[in-house]
Amino acid sequence: MLVILPDMKYLVFVSVSDNLAYIIDHHSDYNSLRIIDVSNPSNPFQVGIHAPTGVDLWNPFIQGDYVFICNHADDGGELRILNASNPSNIVQITVFDGGGDIYGIYVDGTTIYLADYFKGLIVVNGSNLSNPTKIAQFFDGGHSNDLEVIGNIAYVTDMVNGLEIIEVMI
Repeated sequence: MLVILPDMKYLVFVSVSDNLAYIIDHHSDYNSLRIIDVSNPSNPFQVGIHAPTGVDLWNPFIQGDYVFICNHADDGGELRILNASNPSNIVQITVFDGGGDIYGIYVDGTTIYLADYFKGLIVVNGSNLSNPTKIAQFFDGGHSNDLEVIGNIAYVTDMVNGLEIIEVMI
């Protein structure tokens, strides 16, 4: 089965949770997160869109009703936290400015891990989603661009140093 949504042509990231596909659409001037209901794969349809101006959204991570998403536009380097409990009315909760260029996000409970191209691995306390705070950082001069965390081990891809395996003790 092949289904094409013709108004979406430059899709770069997807994350799927509970029959909803969260898609970054770079065809719309680098500024939209689209939420697509895929409960019937032969008839997907859009249920929500988040399209702020002046951002380059990247690599969504879904946890429950929340979308953690990167902005690495020229003035970006941000983690944006969105409440998508009502996909037709997505609400931005906060913006955490890491000061670098965030490419990857991994969330484990209330701990948010960020792969920052210029700052390395950043660990953020997300117990208060309205006010996340940095609690740790590891930077060795490389260019981190994605990560996965299992237990207390962060597996970080680095465009200079390859795969970095970092034990996180917080």
